[in-house]
Amino acid sequence: MMDGMVQSVYKVLSVSCQEFLQNQGALIEELRSEKYDVGISEMMFVSGFALFHELGIKTKIGSNSFFLYSMHLAYFGVPTVSSYVTNLHASSINGLKMNFVERASNLYFDLYDIISSVPCLYCHICNQCLTTMIYVGGIVAESQTKNLTENFQKIFDNSKSGVVLFSFGSVADVKMLDREIKQAFVSAFAQFPNYEFIWKFEPTEIDGDLLAGSSNIHVHKWVDQKSMLTHPKLKAFISHCGTNSLNEAAAAGVPMLCIPLFADHLYDSAAMLDKGMGVYLDILDTRDKTLIIGALDKVLKDTKYRRNARLVQKKLRLAPFKPAEKFVKWVEFAAEFPELNELNLPMIEEMGILVYYCLDVIAFALFFIFCCIALLFWISTLIRQSLFNGNYKNVCKKLKKFN
Repeated sequence: MMDGMVQSVYKVLSVSCQEFLQNQGALIEELRSEKYDVGISEMMFVSGFALFHELGIKTKIGSNSFFLYSMHLAYFGVPTVSSYVTNLHASSINGLKMNFVERASNLYFDLYDIISSVPCLYCHICNQCLTTMIYVGGIVAESQTKNLTENFQKIFDNSKSGVVLFSFGSVADVKMLDREIKQAFVSAFAQFPNYEFIWKFEPTEIDGDLLAGSSNIHVHKWVDQKSMLTHPKLKAFISHCGTNSLNEAAAAGVPMLCIPLFADHLYDSAAMLDKGMGVYLDILDTRDKTLIIGALDKVLKDTKYRRNARLVQKKLRLAPFKPAEKFVKWVEFAAEFPELNELNLPMIEEMGILVYYCLDVIAFALFFIFCCIALLFWISTLIRQSLFNGNYKNVCKKLKKFN
């Protein structure tokens, strides 16, 4: 299901890119006349680099808001280790600690044409890296927060034990969830009367009396997520665990109840679990209110999740170099030196499979071992024959002749 969804997205983007490059001549000419020094594009969708090439922009910089998939690493010639480098089509909640089946499926991957001219890549989550892959995780969380509006501030002020924020981001439409799932959440929230729940959700006529009698649930079409996460009375964050949501929660030190939906959400949830910042709940299990209650109870009452979240927050806050600072410095450096190929590793296309994987060296080593074994077998055979036949002199002559 997820694989088909990703392929559909790629197909739409491919068509839209083709239409743009073919039918937007006036806009392209206008962009070309600006004579840009640097072009920055998302690595997940490589059409931006085709546009930069069309515009004659020499310095092309990649930006990756997801974790580095195997296909991203291949762009720069970084050898991928299938035992822990996740493939886009094989993401799992186990993250880097994949089981046998997941590691086997991870051996397969699709690959775009290698984008070897990109001098540097900005990424939020790092695994295997080169000097030109610049970690700027948390850059979205560095911007200033705003004061809450009066109606939201009132909810926080009136809460007894605190507030829980529930948001599936701007992509996933909660209205599309089955009523059974939404009802399970409402019933589960009712079991925590001392907490106020702010739910990013726009009920429809189909939902009817879904929220009837739920005094501690406040639904809103839009919420200032980042400002709410930094509020001291925000106790937990129920999220699909998109990259921005994860970064903002980590920067705010808020424990999470992650319910991943698609794409990078599973890997992000695995990263959250690895840091002990919260609890994972499968979207298919949200029909059962008892499972929601159990997961939410852990996040709210087990202090280890908030303690771990605060530790991650402190690490981000005290990092020696701020993401925005690194971003600006490397943009300036890349603009000055568009070609930074000396910082990249040689790719398989340049070296060939035989040399890249040292297959020639391995073959020679195996041949040498085979020759040694064959020689030992031949000598042992001669000795064995001499012991049985008493032909010591003949054996010695053969060995001397061999030497």
